[in-house]
Amino acid sequence: MFEWLSLFMIALVGAMSPGPDFLVVSQIALSSGRRSGIVCSLGVWFGVVCHLLLLIFLSQWLGQFINYIKYAGVIFLLYLLVVQIMNLMKKRVKKKNEEVLKIGSLKSFFRGFLVNVLNPKALIFFVSFIPVLLIEQNKNSLAVLTTFSLPVFLWFAALSCFLSMNNFRKFYQRNIQYFEWTMVIALSLLIFIIVNG
Repeated sequence: MFEWLSLFMIALVGAMSPGPDFLVVSQIALSSGRRSGIVCSLGVWFGVVCHLLLLIFLSQWLGQFINYIKYAGVIFLLYLLVVQIMNLMKKRVKKKNEEVLKIGSLKSFFRGFLVNVLNPKALIFFVSFIPVLLIEQNKNSLAVLTTFSLPVFLWFAALSCFLSMNNFRKFYQRNIQYFEWTMVIALSLLIFIIVNG
């Protein structure tokens, strides 16, 4: 029991660490609301499940694919960066009573999924734990998959609920340009770190 609780906590701490998942879920929850944030969290969770399934079934060939995932992740982060900058350049001035532009559920899900599945740091995080658990400790694959993926969804869903609270969203809407520029800087730093890491 203690082993499973510690695995759950390791996965939770991994999910809570700043990274592309955190940035994208936060941005979607702030700009499009709780429902879109939770759907994006489901996308991140599904990305984690894909990482874990890849590790469970293809661990002997994984080394060849890490660089491809790294470059695909950088391309996706560059896409997000360009979209963010284009939105800033349009200078959409939102009136206080104007509804924030919302993105659909499918788009929220796929953004969450792609940002996780194309994140080489997430794959490396799982590579460092899963083979040891499955091979050396002879654990059940489904139990490991659940123990590592559940806290990710719980964390991001809770984050979405918090960020979409009315008071926080009002604060966000008053300071939207600062948040968007912070997102541009954070994405730029992540791209730099991944390319040079």
